[in-house]
Amino acid sequence: MVNRIFFLLLSAALGGAGYVYWERSTHVRVTDNAYVNAEVAQISGLVGGRVIAMHVKDNQFVKKGDPLFDVDPAPYRVAVDKARAQLALARQGSTQDDAEVRALEAELARQTAELDNAETVRARTENLVAKGFMSRQAVDDAAAKVATGRAAVAQARARIDKARVLIVPNESQSPAIAAAQASLAQAQLDLDRTRVLAPQSGWVVNKSLTTGTTVNPGQPLFAIIADRSFWIDANFKETE
Repeated sequence: MVNRIFFLLLSAALGGAGYVYWERSTHVRVTDNAYVNAEVAQISGLVGGRVIAMHVKDNQFVKKGDPLFDVDPAPYRVAVDKARAQLALARQGSTQDDAEVRALEAELARQTAELDNAETVRARTENLVAKGFMSRQAVDDAAAKVATGRAAVAQARARIDKARVLIVPNESQSPAIAAAQASLAQAQLDLDRTRVLAPQSGWVVNKSLTTGTTVNPGQPLFAIIADRSFWIDANFKETE
């Protein structure tokens, strides 16, 4: 009787195990051909130069924004100083253009005054010639001075018009100043890029970069395996 009960219990257990195995094999697939993958960020410098400092080690965990390494900033500081000097020269040139217009306006005022005086002298000379106190030659000389004065005034006005073309209402409309500002912005950006920061949090891998190494822009140097970016690629048989 006991053996029969044991046999029945064993048969039930085996049947239950068989049913569970069948249920799992129907809905769950199993394979040994699987791989763990993750997002990988390749690290490279945006500017070239000699590496002067390393801030990380291989397999070290870093947070987004942490410093990774520094490129020698000295030549880029020189470029920033040069760009600032060029901007100062451009602004000085704009100021000089404005000062030149004011000087030409003063010259125009002087030429206009001389023309007014020459016209007054001519009128007076014509009156004296009409009364017989001066010769006709005096009128011709006075008229010549008036003509010369008018030409000088016209020339002064032309110089002012030409100088005013070079003047702009504000710095943003000056091509020379705008170009100098753009050069300064680029130089400052290059200087900021001499310190390379982690683009995302993760683990540093394949790092062989050391201080003293010269790097080029875009040259792959090492990698960061992104944190919380892991997934599994599983390869199943075609029949599954």
